Amino acid sequence: MVMGPNRTDAGTHAVLVLDGGRVLEEKAGVPAAEVSRLVLELQTRHGANARVLVDGVDFDPKGVARIAAERSAAVELVDN
Repeated sequence: MVMGPNRTDAGTHAVLVLDGGRVLEEKAGVPAAEVSRLVLELQTRHGANARVLVDGVDFDPKGVARIAAERSAAVELVDN
């Protein structure tokens, strides 16, 4: 499965674990609230050298929190 920069579905994410270009594990349809927990679980399972991508981008917990806040603000604007 090749993942681009887009989410797999509204509100969900695709997570990919790589080691030296080899795919170790992939998950699709991960709810935003579960991404951080899943990444921690995957890093524990596959080790510190494993590369974790979320929606095709290296996982960055601060970036995920910022994006979630921006999306939440955008939804509030649309709902009002």
